[in-house]
Amino acid sequence: RYERQVTLEAEGWDIRIMAPGEKGKDVLRERIRAASVSRIGLIEGDVSWKFIREFLKNMRRYARVVPLGNILQEARALKDDAEVQTIRLAVRAMERILQEMYGRIEPGVSTDGALAIELKQRIIGEGYEIAFDPIILSWPHSSFIHGNPLKLRLPSQLGYDKVVLSGDIVQFDVGCVVAGYNSDISRVVVAGKATEKQR
Repeated sequence: RYERQVTLEAEGWDIRIMAPGEKGKDVLRERIRAASVSRIGLIEGDVSWKFIREFLKNMRRYARVVPLGNILQEARALKDDAEVQTIRLAVRAMERILQEMYGRIEPGVSTDGALAIELKQRIIGEGYEIAFDPIILSWPHSSFIHGNPLKLRLPSQLGYDKVVLSGDIVQFDVGCVVAGYNSDISRVVVAGKATEKQR
């Protein structure tokens, strides 16, 4: 299935799926030798120092290694008007779904996990993809950075089954994908009526 997916997503590329037991560095070395490549560019931030050391040790005799910085990230940071419009659509779609979700919070009934599952269903039901596992956490877990109620299942954590109570601060960190572009939105709401301090 990986070969099929990568073939669809990287049309025109020379794709090689490694067999069990093969080492990536060996396959890469043979590919470089066969292609008579004189220079190889390494993109910073996407490879570990250990990989670079091994790579240099194995490839130096076949080709010159050139550091490329973060050229892909820098190039993709600039968006044209159509891309900006698509990102705005992804943000608006997620904002609309979130507004509906706020009304679904029932203090004393809703759980963090159930809200996360419902949000995922709503995103898919609207015809979008889920950008990442939604983070929906009520107090005291709402202060967790990148916590996931669907993974907090230990009794001591009470993530999945944590019931949202009236007055709880509920953190939403969610996103959807529209035409390949992700939204990533973080919002905080109060279940029930907010106190003066919470306002």
